[in-house]
Amino acid sequence: MPAHKYKKDIVHEYGWDRKTLYNKLRKYRLIIPRGMLSPALRKKIYECLGYPEGVVEAACEALRNVRDEGGNIG
Repeated sequence: MPAHKYKKDIVHEYGWDRKTLYNKLRKYRLIIPRGMLSPALRKKIYECLGYPEGVVEAACEALRNVRDEGGNIG
């Protein structure tokens, strides 16, 4: 699993449109910055929205141990 991903990668994992991802994250007041998403921010996204099909939670276990860094909770 790559250390960093782009928003388009996250959108593809869920099978959603970019705007759908933003609207769902807005409910959690999670703001996605420009550029690549850090493992800590991906962890927050997955915890808020649940793990998408095809993304094995065990493969993301390393994300659980990542310190909170990057991303804003408004």
